[in-house]
Amino acid sequence: MMNDEPAVMSGQHIRAILDELRSDVDTAFSNLDNSPTSQSGRRDVLNAVINYLDTARTLLFRLAQIRERKQPFNIHKRSILIAFESNSDNATQLEERLRPPSWEQSISGMFVPATIFSRVETQEFSPSRKVSNDLATLASARARLLAPRTPSSLQITKQELLSASRTITWVHAKAHELLMVASESPAQELERRLKLRDLYDLKIFDQLHGG
Repeated sequence: MMNDEPAVMSGQHIRAILDELRSDVDTAFSNLDNSPTSQSGRRDVLNAVINYLDTARTLLFRLAQIRERKQPFNIHKRSILIAFESNSDNATQLEERLRPPSWEQSISGMFVPATIFSRVETQEFSPSRKVSNDLATLASARARLLAPRTPSSLQITKQELLSASRTITWVHAKAHELLMVASESPAQELERRLKLRDLYDLKIFDQLHGG
């Protein structure tokens, strides 16, 4: 049986996977347009969004692991990877203390491992207060769907759909931004940084001279 899995997961492969999963979300929303009050349709949307987020978190962490192996050993960066790697079912007692306390926090910090090995500012990939609030709303809905106590636990509100939409829009855009940078060669990185510096210098010049 042939195996079409790439030998090494690249930024291009991850982008293709996330784009495919994003299309699943778009399809779920499109289907919901035909019956906006359908609770089954609303759950399809949330399940597609949650699947996207879980997969993105896994793939971005895998990318961080790959990039770490290509760089000189750094104990600080390695400790960050261990902390995120401990968010698995086979965590040891030490790893239990490092495990992110919730699904919400692990999704919120999904970009951290990859950013520390991708020559970008981690702060640029931290969610805003609004995105964090939307993610909290989505996490609450996810918890209800995973362990419903009553039939009403399966009811998805319009606000939860809106939060899901805004969350995946932000994550997908940031994932593409990070993966583009992660795929850069040193020469491409230098060119990008020079363009950004020139753009910044031009803005400062305009401000000083009333441009």
